[in-house]
Amino acid sequence: MDFCIRPKRRPQGQKVTRKLNITKLKNQLTAQDLQSRMDSKLLDIRNDQSSIDEQWESFRDTVHSIALETLGQVTRNHRDWFDENDQEIQKLLEEKRRLLRAHQNDTTCTAKKAAFNNIRSTVQAKLRLMQDAWLSAKADEIQGYADKHDTKKFYEALKAVYGPQFSFGSTPLLSSDGTSLLTNKKLILERWAEHFNIVLNRPVQINEEAIARLPQVPTNHELAVPPAVEEVEYRVKKPSEDDDVFIFRGTGTNSTSWFQKDKIIAQQWHTEMYHRNLMFYKNEIPLPNNDKTIEDVLTDWFGDYESLEEDPLYFYWLFPSRTVRSNLYQQTLTNHEAGEIKTDILLKSRVHRAFTMMLDFFGIHLSDDGHFKQADNFWFRRGIFDQKPHTCEILKHILISLQELGFEDLSRGLVCFLADLVYVEKSLEDKRFVFESSWLPTQDTKTQQQIQQKYCSDHC
Repeated sequence: MDFCIRPKRRPQGQKVTRKLNITKLKNQLTAQDLQSRMDSKLLDIRNDQSSIDEQWESFRDTVHSIALETLGQVTRNHRDWFDENDQEIQKLLEEKRRLLRAHQNDTTCTAKKAAFNNIRSTVQAKLRLMQDAWLSAKADEIQGYADKHDTKKFYEALKAVYGPQFSFGSTPLLSSDGTSLLTNKKLILERWAEHFNIVLNRPVQINEEAIARLPQVPTNHELAVPPAVEEVEYRVKKPSEDDDVFIFRGTGTNSTSWFQKDKIIAQQWHTEMYHRNLMFYKNEIPLPNNDKTIEDVLTDWFGDYESLEEDPLYFYWLFPSRTVRSNLYQQTLTNHEAGEIKTDILLKSRVHRAFTMMLDFFGIHLSDDGHFKQADNFWFRRGIFDQKPHTCEILKHILISLQELGFEDLSRGLVCFLADLVYVEKSLEDKRFVFESSWLPTQDTKTQQQIQQKYCSDHC
C-alpha cells in the first residue's frame, strides 16, 4: 500500500518574524539611507496614537518594515561549496530556466533548443569549476590548520567538506552485564535511564554535621524586586544585535533622540511589570501558571477544594500585597493598583468574592451583616491547618492584603473571630502560637491591644 506522511503545516494566522540582515549596517551609505527613511516615517506616527500599546505597536511595525525593506532578510548560509544564494550561481540558473521555458513553449524551434543545450553545458562547466576551486581552497585551509596543530578548526573544516553524519537508527548498546547487544529502541532507552540513574544517584559521602556547619548566606530580598524604569532605559540603550532596537539605534542620532524622548519601550515595560495585579483583576490576563482568569477562578473553583489545594500559589494573585515577593508567581502590589482597586466597584466586588471563596475553603462563613461564624463544614475543613503547613501563611497573607486593598474591617473582624476560636472555643487552640506571632501582628497596634485585653487577660 502506497501512502505518504503529510508534513506539518505552519499554524495559520501566525506571522513568522523574518531576521534582518544587520551586517549591511556596516556600510555607511546603507545606514544613512535607513536613517533618512526612518526619520521621515517616524514623524508621521508621533502623535497619531494615544495609548502606550498603540504607540509601541506602531513604532515596532514601522521600524521593522523599513529595516526589512532596506536591509533585507538574512539568507541561508550553506557550508557546502554550492550556495543557492550566491548571486553568480543564481544568474546562471535563472538564465538556464528562462531558456528552458522558452524551449518548452516552442519545442519545434531548433534555435531555442540549441540555446538551452548550450546554457546547460555552460552552467555545468562553471559549477564544476566552482566546486574544484572551493575544494582546492578548503584543502589548503585544512592543511594550514594541520601545520599549526589547530585541532578544533581542523575538524570543523573537515566537517564542512564531508558534512555531519546522520544516524537514522539507534546506536546499539551493551547491556549492563555486558553479555548482550541491545538493538531495540525501548531497551536502549531503558539502558540509558539505568546508566544515568547509577551515575547521578550515588549515595552521599558527606557528613550531615559538616553540611550544617557551613556558613549560611543571608537571603537577598532585593533580587525579588522588579528593576526600576531607569534600569530598563539603560538596557534599552544596549540591546542585542538581533533586536529591532539595534536596527533603530544604528540609523543615527536623530531617530535615537526621538526614541529616548518618548521612552516607548520603558513605558510599555512599566505598564506590563507594575500593573499586572490590576490587569489580572480587570480580567485582562490569566494566572501565570495556567490559563484561568480571575472570573474563571472565582466561578469554577468556589467549593472545589481539590483545585484550591493543588496549587496554592494562586492566592498571591487573588490577594496581592506590598510585601517583598517570596516566589516568581507573586507580583508586588503598587500604590497605583491599590488605589484603583479601592475606588472601582467591580474590582472591589471581586476582592470580596475572592475573600468569601477563601473563607469557604477554611470552613468559615461570612454573614450579610458582616459577622463571622463556623460553616457547616468547619470541622471537616479544620484539618487543612494540620495537613497543609502553608495554610497558616496563606491566612496571614490574606489579612495583610485585605488592609492594603481597603477592607480593614474584614481583616480586623477575621482576626477577632480567629482569636475567639483560639482562646474561647478552643477549636484552634493548637494554633495559639501562630495566632500571636503571625496573624495578630498583621493588625495595627490599637487593634492588637484591644484583642489582647479582651482575650489574653481572661484566657492566657
